[in-house]
Amino acid sequence: MRPHLGRVRRGPWRLATSAAVGIAVLILTIGVKAQRSPYRRIASDWTPGAHGHDRTSTSRRQTKLTRIYITDAYLRDAVDHALRQAAESLESPKCQTLLTEFSDQQGRPLTKRLADLKMSLAEYVVAIIVEDGEKYARCREEGTLAFTVVGSRVIHVCGRAFARAAQRDAEEGKAILVHEVLHSLGLGENPPSSRRITYRVKELCW
Repeated sequence: MRPHLGRVRRGPWRLATSAAVGIAVLILTIGVKAQRSPYRRIASDWTPGAHGHDRTSTSRRQTKLTRIYITDAYLRDAVDHALRQAAESLESPKCQTLLTEFSDQQGRPLTKRLADLKMSLAEYVVAIIVEDGEKYARCREEGTLAFTVVGSRVIHVCGRAFARAAQRDAEEGKAILVHEVLHSLGLGENPPSSRRITYRVKELCW
């Protein structure tokens, strides 16, 4: 008999093995493509957490929007907490009467500055920049925990002295930042005295 030189016929086991390998390769290929998909990466950014809420919570969004340029983590956290509390207080209509009670150096109510900027008070607070001003002479003045150049959106806090004060009394930390927001909107000082401003902040905002 002449030897068989043609194609070798695959047995059932060989066909099954080939099919299994083919399926495995297909699954692996799909898995790799899924990992590389930009849609999967984007979707993971808003995947609900364990409680069904958006992983990017309101507090995290606010932290991203608030411009706190401070490297000291202890101070940054103290400022972040105090500024959140200040922003929450400033949402109160009673607290917002500060904007009509006090005026800028031209005698205009502070609401006029917001109108000129076409911003709400909430939008303005988000635009505030906070920096560590410990290196400045103003922070070496007795009793000074923060300062702002009138009309500037930059509030300087006096390093860990501010952080310690805010930790001892959260209401004080909040009052200091509301006070500085008023200066940022154009409120001068002497008159009214710094003590008077803070007194009215505490009286109207909580």
